[in-house]
Amino acid sequence: MERCLMCKMCCRGSPQGTVLAAVLFIIMISDVDENVKSSIVRLFADDTRISRKITSEEDKVLLQKDLNVIYDWANKNLMKFNENKFEQMSHGEAKNIKIEPYKTQSG
Repeated sequence: MERCLMCKMCCRGSPQGTVLAAVLFIIMISDVDENVKSSIVRLFADDTRISRKITSEEDKVLLQKDLNVIYDWANKNLMKFNENKFEQMSHGEAKNIKIEPYKTQSG
């Protein structure tokens, strides 16, 4: 039985769908929330959720700052969030707070 081995140069990354790729990705994103100060960050596989209770205009500013921290992390790690999957959800009874879209990674 003849074996054929094909080599291919790769600067970064790992084969998609392998166990190693999943483990390396988890290690890679394990510090995404390290500098987030005032919001809750949840990770599941390759999905990231950031949330914060908004009761004032200051809360909105703090959430945007935490979003910016995560975007900075992504830029430093040569990663990009899929803005097609980005959703802003608001719920509750804060009628006195104007809901405005938050800035995304591309502005």
